[in-house]
Amino acid sequence: MAVTAGGDTTTGNEGPARGFILQASYRTERTGRSAPVVHLYGILERGGTFLVRDHRQSPHFFVRR
Repeated sequence: MAVTAGGDTTTGNEGPARGFILQASYRTERTGRSAPVVHLYGILERGGTFLVRDHRQSPHFFVRR
C-alpha cells in the first residue's frame, strides 16, 4: 500500500483502499543522520492490515492551557 501526497491510498492495481488507524508511533532511523519516521498501523475494510511509514512528519504534541 502507498499513500499519495494528497492522502489517498493505493494497493497496487486494486485502486484506493479504506481502513482504520489502530495505533500511531514513531521510530528514529539512522540513515546518514537520525530522522524520525511516523508509523501508522491499521486494518483495511477488507480485513487486511497495513503500515504507513511517513518520513514527512516529525512527531509532536500540543498542550491546551
